[in-house]
Amino acid sequence: MNEHNYEEMLASAEAAFANKQYQASLDYYRKALEEQPDNVYALSKAGSLCIVLGLYDEAIKHFIHASEVDPHNGDNYYNLGNAYFFMKEYAGCLDMYTKAENMGCSEEVLNKIFFQKAMLCSARGDMKSALVYLKKYEAAVADSVKAIDPRVLTEKLKIQTVLNQYEEAELTAAKLLNIQPTKFQNYVLYFNLLMILKKYNKAESILLDAQECAEMNDKEKYMLAIQKTAFYTEMIDVFSDNAEAVERSEKLALMIFDELLNSDNPEINKNEVAINRANFYMKSKKYDEAIEILKKYLPATDIIHCDADLAPIPEESDITEDTDDTDAGGQYEME
Repeated sequence: MNEHNYEEMLASAEAAFANKQYQASLDYYRKALEEQPDNVYALSKAGSLCIVLGLYDEAIKHFIHASEVDPHNGDNYYNLGNAYFFMKEYAGCLDMYTKAENMGCSEEVLNKIFFQKAMLCSARGDMKSALVYLKKYEAAVADSVKAIDPRVLTEKLKIQTVLNQYEEAELTAAKLLNIQPTKFQNYVLYFNLLMILKKYNKAESILLDAQECAEMNDKEKYMLAIQKTAFYTEMIDVFSDNAEAVERSEKLALMIFDELLNSDNPEINKNEVAINRANFYMKSKKYDEAIEILKKYLPATDIIHCDADLAPIPEESDITEDTDDTDAGGQYEME
């Protein structure tokens, strides 16, 4: 065994990981394990990186080896449980989490088990139990920065929405947006909840905040613009008895349509914009304008039978779940 080589490989692995060079980091840990094959620290790090890189079989080998070297450390079984989780072997995952708790874990890992149990419950559709474990996790880490972990809030938001706990979900969405004000998806989640709750003024302000604060690529900029036109089109129905509000919605929607049709954003689908504009005219009962647009896309025989209710505004999109942020296990907080 060459202690110097091991320390050198370990330092290189840490540096590569810090620079998000995960494959290089794993290669260095592999070399370190050639020098010290029973080193639990290197085995845990290598296993965690294997999970990030999708090398689940190798990850399991490292974690099993670690548990054989140090069989009384529950943290090793927790890591092995995570590997089974990513392989969707949920029975083995639960066995390892249970064994980890029985053997005794570090406080950090014991708290993480609550989060992973929530993931297990969510995976089998038991959202009420998942929410129980998420609340236990939040209570356990209440005094640390992990209390505002976006992964936890995102999962909690998904579960609350599935359970139709919209008022609670709105608060969770607000927290998520407060800690990640540049992430476009957070505005989408919050906006959809506000539309469900019919809080239209607040929903509009979220769309405007997204335009000002979110970091968006060209596709997301187009998505936001389309969402705004759909919102103002919907408002024509919502405020149909308020001529001033209807006029404002029509004006804003048409302005955005014009901007989209004149934009050089490569992600914009001009045909989609035109169809949405036709739908807007239908809502506004401006049928001639709608038919002029639809003539470009429908045979004349279809247009003759065109009804005012033929093209309703699409329903608000469901809140999407994000499963990529599940804890990859080990000592590292993987991105």
